[in-house]
Amino acid sequence: MDLLRAQALRALGRLDDAEATLRGAYDLATSCGLASVTWRLRAELAAVFDAQGRAADAEMARAEALATVENLAQTLTDAALADAFLAGARRALGIEAPSRRLLRRGPGGLTAREREVATLIAQGQSNRAMAEGLVLSERTVEDHVSGILRKLGFSSRAQIATWATQQRLITSGPA
Repeated sequence: MDLLRAQALRALGRLDDAEATLRGAYDLATSCGLASVTWRLRAELAAVFDAQGRAADAEMARAEALATVENLAQTLTDAALADAFLAGARRALGIEAPSRRLLRRGPGGLTAREREVATLIAQGQSNRAMAEGLVLSERTVEDHVSGILRKLGFSSRAQIATWATQQRLITSGPA
């Protein structure tokens, strides 16, 4: 119901009211564990942000919605159904189908190394600790972190940590 209200408010140009409605509905849906609703709310929030000229916020909302959709698709046992769901959700989000190169990547389009770095971020490791553990330079780790932030449309390590947990890259809290 709140989704429809927010869509009507957006259509009327009452963007602040639409945003407030969506944020409240999202908080409620999240607390109830309704992932099938939260991604739609995030998609509508992206549309509101677009209308407000907040491109970075819109991309972040789309990335969060897509991450939720990818999690939901993983729960489907029928591969064709999962593919159809992903394709439909991407269209609804205004996201073009991924390239063949991205299809070989994991959730969020991250490489295996980037997923590994995201996992270590979620475990609370510093760039220096990651560099030592992965036998990389700190600069290379910084490049991986920057790539993760860019690909996922995030602006902080905390967002990466939350995403990694949602993607089940880690199974428990910081080590």
